[in-house]
Formats: sequence, structure tokens, C-alpha cells
Amino acid sequence: MYSGSRHAFEQHRSILEVLSTPRFVGDAPEAAAVWDLALFGVWYDAQLGLLRALETARAAGVDMVEFSRTASKQLGHVVAAVSDTVSEMQQATYPAGPADLTEHLTVVRHLVELRAGRRLGDGGLPAVAARIEALIADGRGGEGLTATVG
Repeated sequence: MYSGSRHAFEQHRSILEVLSTPRFVGDAPEAAAVWDLALFGVWYDAQLGLLRALETARAAGVDMVEFSRTASKQLGHVVAAVSDTVSEMQQATYPAGPADLTEHLTVVRHLVELRAGRRLGDGGLPAVAARIEALIADGRGGEGLTATVG
């Protein structure tokens, strides 16, 4: 991945192709590094989210193998919605989907309580709850979760 001067990238593309398949990802000099780190963030957030869920389920005596089957399907819903989420962000429209912000807030608050004192922490959910609360206070409670980054 490369970023910065598109002209320089195009000028040296043939040399870069000797090393690998080059990809230009943006004009900002830091775009390639941000791309790479953000992609690692997707993995860490998903993996740590799964570990938090497994830790919580195990502590409650839930059969982890059975739980993992459902968790896998749940993660599949997130993956399947990536393009829709990007579209919502680009269009700055945030449909409620399966739940609106008021409903999400209830679940997020329960998760904060459930995860209190766990080894891997709360995953930053108190900050998410605060953001949702602010959006609801602004009259945006009927929007979907993507509104939190809008």
C-alpha cells in the first residue's frame, strides 16, 4: 500500500510491481499507514469482542461450543453489512435497521454492567453509551447505530 503523491506512485509503479501488487490508497501521506492500522483494528476489535463474549458466557456456565455457533452467525451479520454500513456513512443517513439508538442504548448499558470487572474490560462501551445518549438528547434516537460515527 502506498499513499501521498499519486504522481510519484504512478511514476514508479513498474518498480513497485516487482516487489508486489502495489495499491494506492490515498493522497494523504499517512493514508497507507492508517489503512494498515485500521485493518488491524478490525481484527483486534472483532477478536477481543469475541473473547469478551466467550469469557462472559463461560463465567455464566454457558456451553461455549454451543454459544460459539451462534456467535459465528452473529459475526457473519456484521461482515455481511459492511457495504451497507459504508453506504450509510457516505450518505450520512442512518436507518434504524433491527434496532434504533434508544434500543441499542439499553443493550449497551446492560453490557457495561455485565462486563464490569472482567479481565478484558468493557470494550469502550461507556464511551459508546455516552455518544448514544448525546444523539438521543439531540432528538436522533430513531436512527441506527451508524449514527454514532456520523
